[in-house]
Amino acid sequence: MPGSANIQAFALIFVGVFGLSDKIPGSENPGVRVKCQSKSDKIPDSDPKISHTNHRGVFISQPQKVSLFVDVQNIYYTCRQAYQANFDYNKFWAEITEGRELVSAIAYATDRGDTKQMEFQAILRAIGFKVKLKPMLKRKDGTSKADWDVGIALDVFEAAPLCDTVILASGDGDFGMLLARIRQRFGTGSEVYGVSALTSDLLTREADKFIPIDQRLLLK
Repeated sequence: MPGSANIQAFALIFVGVFGLSDKIPGSENPGVRVKCQSKSDKIPDSDPKISHTNHRGVFISQPQKVSLFVDVQNIYYTCRQAYQANFDYNKFWAEITEGRELVSAIAYATDRGDTKQMEFQAILRAIGFKVKLKPMLKRKDGTSKADWDVGIALDVFEAAPLCDTVILASGDGDFGMLLARIRQRFGTGSEVYGVSALTSDLLTREADKFIPIDQRLLLK
């Protein structure tokens, strides 16, 4: 998968700079919640948007602080491939912010200088997203590339200690290692939104909660 080498190299930087170990996340710290093995065990009895366990393992009855990150290209292509439809960012925003405190929200897109894309990016800003753009780079062989993997990983890692939960919209399995690291380092939880059939098991295994993108989150 494109970007895999970048993410793996970035993970090595984490290990070298932050002294992170390869132990099972949370195993060396009893105050950090280790991810449950079954999907049913991940869902608490109380509403996590109203009451939750913070990164220190303390149960509190305050709105969750969440940070949102959207891999726009991945979401666009997976929704088109699976449903021949577009993702509804307004419904998505309403769902993830209900009863929660939003710390940050970033959408990662490509800059092609295309009028329709610029209009779409303006819509994202109007919803509340900070839009980060990366230009398409042409290789010598004529192919193009605009890879946001490392940029997303950096932003997620910096945001993790400032929130209770990171919400990632992507199906890219390379981010599974990132979610494991922020749980190990900060005790930060994670939720992943993605098209079920096109989301890597490497990502869903590391997420505390996986929410499939289906008809309810698509433009009619």
